[in-house]
Amino acid sequence: ALSAKTAVIPHCFDAKAYPLAGLNKTAPKFILSHIGAFYRIRTPDPLFQALSLLKKRHAQLEDFLIVRLVGAINAYAGYSGSELERLITAYNLEKIVEVLPVINYNDSLGIMVQSDCLLVIDTDVPDSPFLPSKVIDYIGSRRTIVGITSPGSPTHIVLRELGAQSFQHRQTAKLADYLEALIFRRDFPLLNAAYAQGFDVSATTRQLIAFFKQLVR
Repeated sequence: ALSAKTAVIPHCFDAKAYPLAGLNKTAPKFILSHIGAFYRIRTPDPLFQALSLLKKRHAQLEDFLIVRLVGAINAYAGYSGSELERLITAYNLEKIVEVLPVINYNDSLGIMVQSDCLLVIDTDVPDSPFLPSKVIDYIGSRRTIVGITSPGSPTHIVLRELGAQSFQHRQTAKLADYLEALIFRRDFPLLNAAYAQGFDVSATTRQLIAFFKQLVR
């Protein structure tokens, strides 16, 4: 009975809010960006493991790749800069990983369109109920997205329907293979534009209006 009286309108993005694709992008290197804070139970460790494997295959990986962690350190998240720097040093990624401060929402959209690929990392818990709203912002940028998430999670389901790839936290070798194909062969997946359009603010607004009309009737 409760379900019959319930409607869900998904997160949305506004395509008009994004700057022009490639605007101000000057780096010839492949740019992989993660936007958002880390926590003690959600860290970039799986990504760094994959990058470490890639460095063994490509000794000068820093000539081809920049990894940008934007807003990775936040006081409320309880994940310190020293912890992040320790991880970067432990995996010998100082020449590859850039840690950038917290930025406002509009600037984050600019970072997205300047990137070649966007990364989302979920907490490694079974039956995760979480879908970071940033994933929907990523979709609006029309950039390739790669996820590190548990199978069957909302993030995994959205990325699968979009045509993007996601990997479990322990699938670091497979993640390394995938990133290698992206960086060196530019082997980008074909994304499902029709599915992505369902998160556009025009589509979600139509859903909301239809729901209101149903209530009125």
